[in-house]
Parts: sequence; C-alpha cells; structure tokens
Amino acid sequence: MNGKEKLYNIVIAPNGAYTKYALVLLNSLFETNSDKRFRIFVLYNSLTEEEKAMISKFVKERNSIIEYIHVNEGKYRVFQWKNRFSVETYFRLEIQDVLPREVERALYLDIDMIICSDISELYNLDFENKYMAACGFSPYCERGDEFNAGMILFNMEKMRRDITFDTYTDLAKKLRGEFYQDQGLLNAQFGDDGTKYVWKQKYNFTCAFYRKYMEEVLKEDPDFSLNDVVVLHYPGPGIRPWQALITQEEYERFVKNNLLELFSLKGYLIDELYVEVQRKWWDFAERTPVYADLLAEMNRSKSLILEEVLIAAVNAKDYQLGKKILKIPRIIKKVCGRKQ
Repeated sequence: MNGKEKLYNIVIAPNGAYTKYALVLLNSLFETNSDKRFRIFVLYNSLTEEEKAMISKFVKERNSIIEYIHVNEGKYRVFQWKNRFSVETYFRLEIQDVLPREVERALYLDIDMIICSDISELYNLDFENKYMAACGFSPYCERGDEFNAGMILFNMEKMRRDITFDTYTDLAKKLRGEFYQDQGLLNAQFGDDGTKYVWKQKYNFTCAFYRKYMEEVLKEDPDFSLNDVVVLHYPGPGIRPWQALITQEEYERFVKNNLLELFSLKGYLIDELYVEVQRKWWDFAERTPVYADLLAEMNRSKSLILEEVLIAAVNAKDYQLGKKILKIPRIIKKVCGRKQ
C-alpha cells in the first residue's frame, strides 16, 4: 500500500440482526464515492465468523480495508438501554480507546443510514478545535443545543487527549440515569461547546425532521432538494425501508382508499417523501449479495404490517359508522317498499 494514499476512516457497529443492512450502507458508501479508498472499522460483540466473512469479502472486493475490533459487552452493563436499542449503540463511546493511534479523524455511521453522494466536504471539514462534528435538531445550520449521534465525525487526536470510556461511566453516575441512551451522554459531555454543528438536512436527513421544519429549511435554502443530501437516516419508530417497500402505485391506492390515516394511527407515517427515500435505500440494496434475502424478509414483514392496518380498519369506529351509513339506503328502500 502506498504510504501517501489517503484512506477514509469509517466506523460502524453492527450486530447479527443488522449485518445485511450494514452491507447496504457500505454499498451506498462505495458506489457514491468510487474514487476513494476506505478503512472500515467494525466494532462488534456478537458477530459470527460467517457474518464477519460476508462483510470482509464485500469490503475487500471494493479495494478497501476492513478491521474488526471486539468490544466487551460486559463493561456496558453500567448503562441501561431500552428494549428497542441494542448494546452496540453504546460502542461509539469507546472509539477513542480502541481505534489505532494513527487515525486522526473517523466518521461514525449508524447502520440505518445510506450515503447518497460525495462525503469529502463532510469528512475534511475544519473541526475548529472541537471534539466532533454532528447535526443538531435545529433547522438552522449553525444551531442546535442537542445533536443526533447517528452521524459523528470524531476529532480523534483531541478525543484521545481528553476522553476515555471512564469519562462516560463517571458522567452516567453523575446524571443518575437521567439521560437518553449514549446520545444523552454524548450531548451532556459535548453538546454545549464541544461540537461543531453541521447542517442536518445535508448530513443526517430524516423524514420526520424535514416534515416538521420544511418551511424553515426552504427559507434558509430555497433550492434544497433530496439531491443535496449526503447522509440519509432511517431511524425508528415507524416503518424502516427493510420492513416494507411501498411502491408509488401502492401509495396511490392507499390515498384513493383513505388508508393513510389508519397507517398513521398505527405509527406508520406514509407520504410521498417516505416513498421516495425508502426507494433510495432499496436502490443500493439491489446491488448487494443479500438482496434476495432482504426482499424475502421484507415481504414477510410487509404482509404483517398490512394485516395489522387491515385489522385496524375493520375495528375502526369510523369504519363501523360507515357500514351503518351504507345500510341506510337499503333500509329506506325496504321500508318504502313495504308502504307501497
């Protein structure tokens, strides 16, 4: 390897359930940044040898490097995580302790993300002596008292100087459990003045945030579109792309049959934006070796979701009222017929 060759350091933390989705994320990274070579660090606890071999083959075939770093789950028992999260979400707290010393910056990405375009601007930005770069929850570029931990660009040199895993365990004791997962700890440590905030719409786009702040976003950048997004994020709750692929034709049928509200009542918000962004995930999924498995798993999951919504429709009060209203013309006709 040429010692002067630039490597982009990427950190992910999958578990067995998310191994296939990790391949979709990595494929999106490779396809949209084909002029770059990557060093992929995989923080893991429970991956099988077969799962590791699958990821390794995929990365090496794309002229990049992969390194596995085993993380001891036991040390994380001091934190209490909620059921819908896995322990792997906490592994980024150890990044400064386990990555090789020569790594000066590293881009951490949640598995439920895809990369939609060139990451150079994000990866090479000036930290301005901050510990990290992340995206706040404000619609504006340089604001946000709290950031989302799904995408973090770590200033590794500064992190190593001042931070260890014990920093977070001590902080957790001080907060007495009053924090939201690892994201709460990271915000408590760095949220005030340790983070360089970058624009969420570009580097950590989510449908929910965009729907909420669309007016403010377009006021700041009237030309903004999904083509400007670099990192697209699919956080729960709600339907994730691998749970249900909703086609444009299906969406139009849902609209025609007034089913969108029933989906929403079950926590599944479906609109034109959702249809477009989940299609982007599947575009990258199609070109992975696990596409057939993803499709089969999605079809099973989608059937369950549609069944759940159908049951909700049958049980809905409005549906029952609608049945009664539909019976009225028949009742009137019957009554009138008797009078005649």
